[in-house]
Amino acid sequence: MPKDVPPKDTAKSKARLPRSSPQPRRSNRLAAVATSLATTSSTLEKPEGLERSSIQTSRSWGKSKAKSSPPPPSQRSIVFAGVSSPTAATSSALQVPATLFLTNDTSDHSIVNNVNGDQHFVYEVNATPPAPHALDLLRILDPIPMNAVSRPQCLKGTRENILQSLSDTLTAPSAAAKVLWLHGMAGSGKSTIATTIAEHFHKCGQRGAFLFFDRNSPAKSGPDGVIRTLAHQLALSNDILRNAICDVIERDPQIATTTLTLQFSDLIMTPLCLCASKITRPIVIILDAFDECGDAQSRKALLHLLIKHLPTLPHQFRFLITGRPEFDLNNAFYFQPGIISVSLGAAEWSSAADVLRYIEHEIDGLYEARRVSDELPLGWPGNPKVQDIGARAANSFIWAATAIRFLDAADNVDERFQILLSQTAFTLGDLYATALRSASNWDPCEQSTAYCRRILGAVVVGRIALTDDMIIDILGLENAKSCRLVLRRLSCLLQWSEGLPIRTLHASFADYLTDASSCGDQLWFVDKAKNHVDFTTGCLRVMKRFLRFNICGLETSHLRNRDVPDLAKRINNCIPRSLAYACRFWAEHLNLARTNDPQVVPVILDFFRTHFLYWLEVLSLIGDGRAALQAMLDAEPFSKYALEVKAFTQDGIKFTRAFMSVILESAPHIYISALPFAPPSTSIIRQQYSLIMGNTLRVPTNRRSDWPSCEHAIEGCHSVVPSVAYSPEGGRVASVSGDGNVRVWNARTGELVAGPFEGHTECVNSVAFSPDGTRIASGSYDHTVRVWDARTGELVGPPFERHTDGVNSVAFSPDGAHIASGSHDRTILVWDVQSQLIAGRFRGHTDVVGSVAFSPDGQLIGSGSWDATVCIWNAWTGELVATHVRHSGAVNSVAFSPNGEHIASGSDDWTVCVWEVHSGELVAEPFAGHSRIIVSVAFSPDGKHIASGSYDQTVRVWDVQTGQLVAGPFEGHSSFVTSVAYSPDGLHIASGSYDHTIRIWDTRVGELLAGPDELHVALGSQTDTFCGSQMRTSALAAAPCDGHDDAVESVAFSPDGKYIVSGSQDETISVWDAHTGELVAGPIEGHNGWVMSVAFSPDGKYIASGSEDLTVRIWDAHTGDLIAGPFERHSKPINSVAFSPDGKCITSGSDDNTVCVGDSRTGRLLAGPFEGHTEEVCSVAFSADGKSIASGSDDRTIRIWDARTGRLVI
Repeated sequence: MPKDVPPKDTAKSKARLPRSSPQPRRSNRLAAVATSLATTSSTLEKPEGLERSSIQTSRSWGKSKAKSSPPPPSQRSIVFAGVSSPTAATSSALQVPATLFLTNDTSDHSIVNNVNGDQHFVYEVNATPPAPHALDLLRILDPIPMNAVSRPQCLKGTRENILQSLSDTLTAPSAAAKVLWLHGMAGSGKSTIATTIAEHFHKCGQRGAFLFFDRNSPAKSGPDGVIRTLAHQLALSNDILRNAICDVIERDPQIATTTLTLQFSDLIMTPLCLCASKITRPIVIILDAFDECGDAQSRKALLHLLIKHLPTLPHQFRFLITGRPEFDLNNAFYFQPGIISVSLGAAEWSSAADVLRYIEHEIDGLYEARRVSDELPLGWPGNPKVQDIGARAANSFIWAATAIRFLDAADNVDERFQILLSQTAFTLGDLYATALRSASNWDPCEQSTAYCRRILGAVVVGRIALTDDMIIDILGLENAKSCRLVLRRLSCLLQWSEGLPIRTLHASFADYLTDASSCGDQLWFVDKAKNHVDFTTGCLRVMKRFLRFNICGLETSHLRNRDVPDLAKRINNCIPRSLAYACRFWAEHLNLARTNDPQVVPVILDFFRTHFLYWLEVLSLIGDGRAALQAMLDAEPFSKYALEVKAFTQDGIKFTRAFMSVILESAPHIYISALPFAPPSTSIIRQQYSLIMGNTLRVPTNRRSDWPSCEHAIEGCHSVVPSVAYSPEGGRVASVSGDGNVRVWNARTGELVAGPFEGHTECVNSVAFSPDGTRIASGSYDHTVRVWDARTGELVGPPFERHTDGVNSVAFSPDGAHIASGSHDRTILVWDVQSQLIAGRFRGHTDVVGSVAFSPDGQLIGSGSWDATVCIWNAWTGELVATHVRHSGAVNSVAFSPNGEHIASGSDDWTVCVWEVHSGELVAEPFAGHSRIIVSVAFSPDGKHIASGSYDQTVRVWDVQTGQLVAGPFEGHSSFVTSVAYSPDGLHIASGSYDHTIRIWDTRVGELLAGPDELHVALGSQTDTFCGSQMRTSALAAAPCDGHDDAVESVAFSPDGKYIVSGSQDETISVWDAHTGELVAGPIEGHNGWVMSVAFSPDGKYIASGSEDLTVRIWDAHTGDLIAGPFERHSKPINSVAFSPDGKCITSGSDDNTVCVGDSRTGRLLAGPFEGHTEEVCSVAFSADGKSIASGSDDRTIRIWDARTGRLVI
């Protein structure tokens, strides 16, 4: 932190999650708490409705005044079904028989269909329908669609013991364990049990929520939506909870976009704790197939929240979580206080007898249905054969269910029964293979084989469950009848009815299809990458077919989307489900394909050129506008294979980010309020569609010609932001703040992805990612360094507490094994991360240590201090290697270059210095330009540039070798800039500020032009004038510069783009303001002939000129004074001059057919003349590394020379 630190911000974070003392551990067996139905029966309490809450809230969210009116559909809904009123429970005390759970009644479900799946609202029997305003608030949560209508329940007489035991535990008066973790292998019946339990408690009025996940629909099974969906269902299930949850949403309408931690705290913990005293019976919450909720990495933060906080909730709330025993889940749930682990593989829960009973029941039904048509004999197939099938199924319900469906789909059921019995070893994979062989002859030459393979691929890789008509459209299947015939043949493996979503019978089938070791040599093997390519091109084909301007025929642009009265009907009629899917997921499929297939390029280009805005229109209409930005980000990795796709994609990212509010609010205004305000000279989308959309608004040209350098501002830090850091992969930005918290943000979208991490008791000054991105270190005024899990925010070990004053800076070593910290106590400590012991203590600074940094090889530590010095230390011995003194004020920040040869420093003296690490020599004069103290510096990944942040509220980018400003100042912060960090790809800079925001800047875009680029050109003229022009649009960037008395022969931009120099036939040189056209210096006189060529030096301080008078001269660019020359090296007029990249040399080309290289200060000939051209040399230029020179001649050749020897390279 800088020396003149303003008063610390004392803003506090949101209320922390309530804590309670750990619960005593429980046995992982339920036998002790289960009561056998064989000896006793249980009586549940009368399922009376819960009393209305007496909690004082700002609004009542209960009954709607119009009781008979259905609640409005979700804001995202497009196809609506009727919403029925809930059925009130009026039964008396309920006796619990052995068949308590045997029900398939789902009539209490109220369903609203959505283009992305089935969204349903379930009002529990103790809840009244929400008032319209409550529904409006709950829609903000954007819950994951859940539809349990087709989920199977346990067959009568099966799984009685486990069902009763689970029920008893979930309703036990003394709930030492509030969470049950029910786990078992694939096909063991977990989901069927969970559904049965869920329906039982629904009918009892005690179900709070039922969430289930499905790998068939990964878009609906992500961890990000779990807390929002849980809160949504809890609010619909109970009037008391609804009041509390709706109050939270009304206070913070952005709650759905916050981190899982804040969502859990505000939407779950706080309401449930507040309402617990008003709830008299246990509320049961079921999370089924949790192993299918994302993957181990993506659900890590959610899992951490659940195991940490669910056991601490009030005893009225009980949780049943089911899933396969994946490594991360078992590690999390086993041996946790307040969590009971139940294995379906345990002997007491053996399901073999229940599986056999299920098989007997189903075969009896099959016999009754087929005995006449198949001429089955009495008693078919016989008990021994049924027992044999049961033995093959063992404990696997999914094996049994697949086998029964396999039999039922047969033309000859008895023949197929024999197939099942014909093999001794018959695993689930064998059964799948047998069923697939029976579905098709798998002749590679037949259409049905191709259809079968592509349909199976569609079912596996579809981001949501797809209907048959969606698959036909997206895959471009010409014969819909054949497609549906294939689906019927696969009926034993897929759940499908015409027009309804297709799902695998079980997740294990998708696993089998994509397992190369199981079926890689079979025609039904699903190569995910190839199928994602197929879907990408299919989605783009669907969009090309259906997308058009004003697709829903809106008559006016005066209404927002949500205010169009019949929008849902229009969407249903005008936007096919396949189009809605294609618009939402085409780029996700492209990203997952990981392809460089050249055949995809022209299809994507055609989309960008002709349908991009129409695509945004559809996303806007269906309520998925935010997907536009994510789609562009998903498409970006592919764009590296085609430059034009890259240009469109990058412009698409900027366009969707800049106009997101327009896209979300109003489809017509994409054309009216977004397109016209895109930069006319740099936005490809603006250029492309302004030609197509002829009647759009025209904006005056005297406006910004480029996208804003600030891509987006991240708000929500609640306090000053002293430090920011990019993660190693570049996808996240960590920040710390004056409220003592650490937060992690999505670097591209600005969404909070983790945090706040709470633990520090005072302002946090510094943050750093570990090299592998899994840990975050932070240093605080509370004298401590802390290390956090970057995903979950869990504190990794105790705080490091050996500093005696505030910690200003932390840095990880390159191997991640150590952390260096600098402190107000004037010392540097090096910590061993694993042991948390001090590995070194460095003393030497005489004032506060403001910054520390490890060298790239980890052997050195650099430090900057308020004593105005930069010190270099041996990282392991603590020996002082070098001390660099040049600054006249406190050094607030230091950073090593990527190659470790240089160290940069930023100081209170308003300058940036770059030093040779060991010698201490300055690489260039101190970089001056900031008007306040500099508090942060960072090297670009390629080591060519340095970013600096200052209390003058700007960020600037400098050339390391010259100190020349190459980008910026980036303006946008409204208070001191405190920290800057480069993204790993060098394309972005993150900055933190006292204005409580983080801003992400595009390093390729700035308020100043970063030198002569493809967007601007200076044009000379035979009419004694020249002007600055926009290349792409020919828009005049500056008024004609009129001042020469004769024709202008040569013009050149200064490196920072601010000035233009011109040389004329009037024998003079002039310097002009590039934006206003005003004369800055000159006319500069001295030559005795036409000035044929002019050039700026790389630092912009000098101008070289070549003339008909056979001389080269060097001038001061600001005063016009002659600095060096005239240099005479040619025998005829000089046509072209150019500086070397380091400014030390000047090359010249002449009418004498030669090229020369001379010293720019003394004029001494260093190389040449280079002979080879047979006509006049018209133009010369140095290569970027200064090693080569290119020359162009009237002999119609270009030659490349070695700049040192003059040897002809090309």
